[in-house]
Amino acid sequence: RSRADRKSQARFLSFVAYMLSYIFEQNHVGIEGIKVAIKGRINGVPRSKIWSASEGKMSLQKIDSEIDYYYLSSGTVYGTFGVKVWISEKR
Repeated sequence: RSRADRKSQARFLSFVAYMLSYIFEQNHVGIEGIKVAIKGRINGVPRSKIWSASEGKMSLQKIDSEIDYYYLSSGTVYGTFGVKVWISEKR
């Protein structure tokens, strides 16, 4: 892998973190918290790692909290990685 590929993936992860904070700041639909977790071979490393970012309050332990969850896996030339997104809504 080239150094430019690793830099572009690092820029992508910082872009995801920036978009997460922007979405939370421009919240008009009642989002209380957002969490994104990406697990896999990020930046072409030999072992799988977890990268996560969150904004606001996220209570994953309460049964009565309104949380939307989505998971998507993707295949790359280095293997697969998964993206999980949790969105907590105000009641």
